[in-house]
Amino acid sequence: MDHKLNIEDLQESLQTSFICKKHDSSEKYRSKFLINSGQFSAGNIQKVICDIIDELRGCESFDISVAFITDGGVKLLTQTLLELKEKGIKGRILTTDYNLFSEPNALKELAELDNIDVRMYRCKEGAGFHVKSFIFNHPSQCNVIVGSSNLTQNALTTNQEWNVKLVSTFEGEMVFLIKKEFEKLWSDPLSFPLEEVIEEYEQERKTLQELQRKAKAYISSLPQKVELKPNKMQESFIKKLDEIYRSSQNRALLISATGTGKTYAAAFAVKHLMEQKRPEHHRRPIKKVLFVVHREQIAIQAKNSFARVIGSENGQTYGLLSGNHKDKECTFLFSTIQTLSLDRILKDFAPDAFDFIIIDEAHRSGANSYDKIMAHFQPEFWLGMTATPERSDDKDVFEKFNHQIAYEIRLKDALDYNLLCPFHYHGISDLKINNEEQKDFSNFAYLTSDERVKHVLQKAEEFKFSGERVKGLIFCSSVDEAKVLSEKLNQHNLRTTYLTGDSKPEARLAAVDRLAGADGPQALDYILTVDIFNEGVDIPEINQVIFLRPTQSPIIFTQQLGRGLRKAAGKEYVVILDFIANYEKNYLIPVALSGDNSYDKDSMRKLVMLGTKVIPGASTVEFEKVVRDRVLESIDNTRTNTVELLRTSYQAIKNKLGRIPNLVDFYPHNGIDAVKFFEKQWADYGSSYYGFLAKYEKDYTGKLSPLQAKMLSYLSERFGNGKRVAEALLIGLLLKDRQTNLALFKEQLFKRYDIKASDDLIKNIILNLSNQFNLTEGQKEK
Repeated sequence: MDHKLNIEDLQESLQTSFICKKHDSSEKYRSKFLINSGQFSAGNIQKVICDIIDELRGCESFDISVAFITDGGVKLLTQTLLELKEKGIKGRILTTDYNLFSEPNALKELAELDNIDVRMYRCKEGAGFHVKSFIFNHPSQCNVIVGSSNLTQNALTTNQEWNVKLVSTFEGEMVFLIKKEFEKLWSDPLSFPLEEVIEEYEQERKTLQELQRKAKAYISSLPQKVELKPNKMQESFIKKLDEIYRSSQNRALLISATGTGKTYAAAFAVKHLMEQKRPEHHRRPIKKVLFVVHREQIAIQAKNSFARVIGSENGQTYGLLSGNHKDKECTFLFSTIQTLSLDRILKDFAPDAFDFIIIDEAHRSGANSYDKIMAHFQPEFWLGMTATPERSDDKDVFEKFNHQIAYEIRLKDALDYNLLCPFHYHGISDLKINNEEQKDFSNFAYLTSDERVKHVLQKAEEFKFSGERVKGLIFCSSVDEAKVLSEKLNQHNLRTTYLTGDSKPEARLAAVDRLAGADGPQALDYILTVDIFNEGVDIPEINQVIFLRPTQSPIIFTQQLGRGLRKAAGKEYVVILDFIANYEKNYLIPVALSGDNSYDKDSMRKLVMLGTKVIPGASTVEFEKVVRDRVLESIDNTRTNTVELLRTSYQAIKNKLGRIPNLVDFYPHNGIDAVKFFEKQWADYGSSYYGFLAKYEKDYTGKLSPLQAKMLSYLSERFGNGKRVAEALLIGLLLKDRQTNLALFKEQLFKRYDIKASDDLIKNIILNLSNQFNLTEGQKEK
């Protein structure tokens, strides 16, 4: 970053910042108002942390003074601080014991970096310390951020905070006074090197926390009734489902990102419908409910969730039907599909035995076992629930639920609504041997080598986790790899186990309990697996997820990422460590992280380059430079308009809508960028969406003449991307009214886009739309 100060540019920028906002000047030197745009924002995402990271990466040294420092705040900067350590960039951080708020582990983590000096200001009795300043020193200038933000996760990402960034010479009065005050506090007798006071501070904080714990326990012991209430997503879903139910529909689908509370949403909805008074001729009352899952562990969790929401005051009973339980006569029955679909079990239930049936993980409903039970039962209503309704086979989940979507909330929306635990994703370079990148990651010796184990352990220690101890999942490429790596990690004094698809339910339950529970001799640090925790299993306590396998599918990546996104007491965030080698499908990583299925390369590059700046909420995305370059190269080299990709995206939208999609349907339904249909030649039909439909859609009956198809192909290929706004506007006006005239076109062009249509522009548009630019001079004369 070039920080050679240009005084004239700085003066012009001060004019813009403090005299007239319309004054033209360089943004590089302007004062900047820094805020967090909020967790419910759309479009541009603003986070104070982004400016701090940019400044840290460009400075020669830095000084930070904040009242409070938390573990989550440090995690926002971990990767950047590690990069500064490698460069030898030094910094000083001053904090305080004010209100005993700063977290000791966060302070210790900062102090472990040998390029950073940490001090604690011990407040006098009754005195406060609420300074928040970030000073970044450059050869000929000093940039300063001052305002309301402490070094905490929410203060730097989602809270309502006001901060100002100033650019100055070192002789400027404001910067001079700020730096002078920092030095005064740094050298104050009450400012101590962290190592001298951390033990005493930690003990003081533990004493306070114990008093707070006792007070909380006392309040909890008092008689009280806790009533669970639905969150915003669940409220919207209940309202929509009620409308669908009243309209005499008998099926609907809930599409909800992992961790957003699908099961609780279903419980709240059932409770709501049971409480409604309805004419008996319209619907029979909901008295018995069936909840179908694919694993016993999930059935147990669902049963507990329903019991918490609905209770048993009105005589409701709750039972399990699985390999280990044979309850049948109860108000709410939670069954595994494997048991329920057995002929000897299914015959015991009349078709109308249940009034409301819920299919969990409904994307599995294409299996024969689900077809069997859906053919047998005749409830008043079927509700399907899934985070990922799209399937790679020909099974249409949307069709099974009459293309009726009760509610849809994807990962990005859930993060925006603060329904999930924030994640800090780190794209890390995978194994190096003799300081060289490995190319062959199918080699089992590399995957399980001692060097790789040490590399993983080093990174896990650097980026740590939220909470008192690690509770992690490690996703491997194969069962054999999981087994061997578990053994080797145990040799490093970690407590791990591995689980496979063949592991018995009791073994899975025991492992989850050991991972999620309190520390002790039987506790686990990690469970290693391949894919059995992709979906359904609820382990909110997971605070670290490690990927040791390539991303082959955005859906699977999102499912596995979701294992750590559930909120839990004492868990501020989850750390995601993705060990990325030179894999062919690295371009899928930004697709999975953003949830953007357009496969637009500019959007993919933007996620990789900007990361945290385009992820909503308190979550962050960081790539090591070598990994960033590797992913960008993968994006550049891959073809994102293959026939397979276009057909897959098309089929997904068609399944969702229950009809042939229009081009305008792709964007609102998060489909592939529709322009990609214009980038290929569809046999004799040309480069158009019509050409694609004519070639591949058997239900499409439209027919154009060869000339019409050629004209449509030209318009699609030349103007379909809409980048030439004048031509796009004129085509739109002509489609709306063939009698549109030049005066109206000029008026609309100026009104909508502030463009004055000159004679040359009009001539250019006519030549473009009439394809005369492709004619030879001789043809033009004729």
